[in-house]
Amino acid sequence: MKPGEAIFQLTLQRFNLSPTKTLFIDDSLPNILKALQLGISTYHFKRTDRC
Repeated sequence: MKPGEAIFQLTLQRFNLSPTKTLFIDDSLPNILKALQLGISTYHFKRTDRC
């Protein structure tokens, strides 16, 4: 699973997405870094209100 490359590749393939036209949003830095390595644009969501 994340942040493994396979889950990103599977998602891109299954939905016929181009990495350069895809935005990945997550709060986990390792996941963000893996997406960036694959050429996917990212937004690192940083929560300020933790339970």
